[in-house]
Amino acid sequence: MKIENLGAIAGMTMRPMQQIPGVYHRRLGDIDIVALRDGLLSRDHTMMRGVPADEAQRHLAEAFRDAFVLSVNAFLVATKDRMEAWQQVL
Repeated sequence: MKIENLGAIAGMTMRPMQQIPGVYHRRLGDIDIVALRDGLLSRDHTMMRGVPADEAQRHLAEAFRDAFVLSVNAFLVATKDRMEAWQQVL
């Protein structure tokens, strides 16, 4: 999901000198991509819509889990003249 245009800061030219946990930088041609790991969400079987509760609990049990764990990430994509951000929950 695109969350906003960050064009006001697209002129930034500084790049980090080293990688730090939770922030991952990649360059693809003239595009800089930064992946930001924002943490994890733990949810129970009720988050599975359209799946009966007993079936959802069975899926969790088969995976040896008592909850679904979702990764929350954001991505910054910067080109020469603009920067945009997206958020993703997996």
